Amino acid sequence: KRESETGTVMLRELASTTGGRYLGNAVNSSEHFEKIQTLTGTYYVLGYPITETWDGKYHKIKVKVSRPDCEVRAQAGYLDPKPFGEYSDLEKQIHLVDLALAEKPLSQAPVRFAMQALACSAAPQNNLGFVAEIPLEKLGEVAGRKIEVVSLVFNAADDIVDLRRTESDFTVFARNKAFSFSVLSVPAGNYKCRVVLRNLETGRAAVAGVTAVVPEWQPDEILLFPPLFLTPEKGAFYIEGNSAKGSGDKGGSGFAGKVFFFDAAQYAPRLEGSLKGGSEIWAAVRCAIPKGLAGEIRLSASFLDAQTGEEIAVPLTVVARGDGDRIKAYFVRLEIPSVEPDTYRFSLLAEGPSGKSSRLVRDIIIN
Repeated sequence: KRESETGTVMLRELASTTGGRYLGNAVNSSEHFEKIQTLTGTYYVLGYPITETWDGKYHKIKVKVSRPDCEVRAQAGYLDPKPFGEYSDLEKQIHLVDLALAEKPLSQAPVRFAMQALACSAAPQNNLGFVAEIPLEKLGEVAGRKIEVVSLVFNAADDIVDLRRTESDFTVFARNKAFSFSVLSVPAGNYKCRVVLRNLETGRAAVAGVTAVVPEWQPDEILLFPPLFLTPEKGAFYIEGNSAKGSGDKGGSGFAGKVFFFDAAQYAPRLEGSLKGGSEIWAAVRCAIPKGLAGEIRLSASFLDAQTGEEIAVPLTVVARGDGDRIKAYFVRLEIPSVEPDTYRFSLLAEGPSGKSSRLVRDIIIN
C-alpha cells in the first residue's frame, strides 16, 4: 500500500509536532529499541510560563542547542488555556465528560465525594436513583453562586444514557450536611454513574462516581431493590438534582422523601460503607410486586459470618409502609448485632404470601 493509505504520513507529522519520532515498521524491532534507548536516555524537561492573561491561542516554540551534531526533537508549541467562561457549548460538554469519566481529568484534579446509585423501580422510567453527599467543607474553589449539579449515566461504551442538570447557589448553605437527589431513566443493564458539581464561572469541579446494576424484572415475580441506609438527623439540606420525568415535582427534601420513602426532615442518608455493631440503623426499602398480589410482604435481614458460616439474625421492624403502582415501600429500623469487627454478608429478604420471594445480598463492614 501507498503511505497515504497506511496512515504513515499522519503518524510522522503527529510525532514531529509533539516532539517524538516515528520509528516505522515494527519488523526492525532491534534497531528501534536502540533508538528508543538513546532518545529516552538523553532529554531535557523545559517549562513555559503562562502569563495571567490566558488567551486560548496556540503558541509556537523553537528549541536550539549550541552543541554541534545534536538533533533537537521538541514539541512545536503549546495551547494557552482560556477562562472557562469563554468555552463554547461543545468545549463545556467535552470538559464535563472528561471530568466524569477520566481517572485524572486533563483540566484539573477534582474534589472527590461519596454517592450511591440505587435501582428503585421496575419501570424503565425514573428507575435509577442517585444520592450524593455534598462535601461543603472540602469544596474550596468549587463553591460559588452559580454551580451546576449534573447527574449522568454512561453505558459500557461510555455513551451518555441519561443526564439531569440543575443549578444551585452554594453560598447559601449554612448547614452541616447537604445532599443531592436525582432520578434517571435507563434500561436494565450495568452502568457508570456520576454526579458532577461544576462552578460555571471558573470551571472548578467536584465529582462522585459509582457503578450500578439495574436488574431485569419478571412481572410475575417480586423484585427487591437495594436499601438506602439512614440516620436520625435534622436540618440537612437537599439540593434539587432534578425533577423526575412526568412527576411535576420540584425537588428538595419532599422529592427525596417521596422517591425513597422517608421523612427527610428527620433523617439523612448514610453513605459510609460501614456500620457500628450494637447500634440501630434505619433504611428505606422498595420492592416491585406482581399485579394483583394479595397480602403483605414480609421483610427479614441477617448477617453471614464468612469465617464461620454462621447466620446471625438482624432484627427488623417496619416503622411505616406505603403503596405505589406495583411498588411497595417500607421505612424500617434495623438492630445491628454486637459482632466482632469484620466484613459480613448482609442479606435482605422479601417474602410474599404466595411463596414468591426476592433476596438482596451485599458486603458490609462492621466496626
